[in-house]
Amino acid sequence: MACWVAAATTAEPGFAYVVVKPRSGGIPAGGRFLRHYFASGLIAQGCDVVTVQRALGHANPAVTLKTYSHLWPTAEDKTRKAAAALMAETLTSDSSADYLRTGEA
Repeated sequence: MACWVAAATTAEPGFAYVVVKPRSGGIPAGGRFLRHYFASGLIAQGCDVVTVQRALGHANPAVTLKTYSHLWPTAEDKTRKAAAALMAETLTSDSSADYLRTGEA
């Protein structure tokens, strides 16, 4: 069984390509694997549904969402991330907690 390693590389703004090289071990490559790898990478980097849909050549965003909706962060994920950032800023700040409300130290 042939195995491959892939790395997405940006050639210029708005364009990307994937370099695929054979190696021992790893995940078997094929057209579908590379599409999923590329799509999940775009989603992980924060691309929206329409951007991923256009990059993959899907007819409409519904096709993209049917396959990849589980990869986008949920509202709960975003809330947890925002709360963690707020707490980190508060705990590492030298100013009082009132600064977050008033903007004054």
